[in-house]
Amino acid sequence: MNIAIIVYNKDLAGLNIKSHLDKLDLSKIKNNKINIKIHTIETQHILADNLDKEIDADLFIFTTTHKSTANKKTLCVHPIGIYNDDVSLGGKAHSLVPTNPWLIKNLFLEMKNLKQKFVNEGHTILDEFEVSIEQTHHGPYLEKPALFIEIGSTEEEWTTKEAGNLIANTLFNVLSVFDPKENTINSANNACVIGGGHYSQVGNKLLERTDYCIGHIASKYYIEVLDENLLKQMAEKSNSDLFIFDWKSSGSGKHRVVELIEKLGFRWKKSKDLFNN
Repeated sequence: MNIAIIVYNKDLAGLNIKSHLDKLDLSKIKNNKINIKIHTIETQHILADNLDKEIDADLFIFTTTHKSTANKKTLCVHPIGIYNDDVSLGGKAHSLVPTNPWLIKNLFLEMKNLKQKFVNEGHTILDEFEVSIEQTHHGPYLEKPALFIEIGSTEEEWTTKEAGNLIANTLFNVLSVFDPKENTINSANNACVIGGGHYSQVGNKLLERTDYCIGHIASKYYIEVLDENLLKQMAEKSNSDLFIFDWKSSGSGKHRVVELIEKLGFRWKKSKDLFNN
């Protein structure tokens, strides 16, 4: 499998991560099942639609800045795609991009593990960063599997060397054990999430406390636009047939969505039934 790590040449976080990946030297990854190459592009990452037609790769990992109105210090990972008509941040209306739930889970967990390890070693600045999975959002539109891994949310964090080093080591460690065949299949442990906020707290709990891997996430803000087409895309592009609801936060529209899920022959569960507490 050919894996492309994408860096936009004006993206401060991406360049920060790349500088540490260069030091680690991806050629030292002893995994003969994958070939990894870093590609620096001149088009803003979220607007790089159809990049998979320009770069010969089977999987795309975008290393980028994360922005939020709250300016949260964040290390995050998420799938990409557009649920509605708004393509102001790239992508294609009503179109999701294939992703890899195993990678999302393991990148998330490794960021958590390395954060604690590095803090214990004295890099206390990392203690201020929250590790989270985000809902599916923004472009670009690709037909090959893709995901974003990001540093947020201001220039101070984007250029924090410890954060760039953490994500570079996360990528190095996870890709070292990535099996393209075993870790891309439609697994009973793959799931999509519906409900909750932009930062998926239920998604975080599922990744940390269960065996579930998470693909596409539609927060409570998109419940009303979910239709058969989008639900099919969420499932198929996550290699999953299971939807897990953040039930309390999904509003009255969840009942309509459940009916559609059942009509399509997919499974669904309430997240609260999957945790002991």
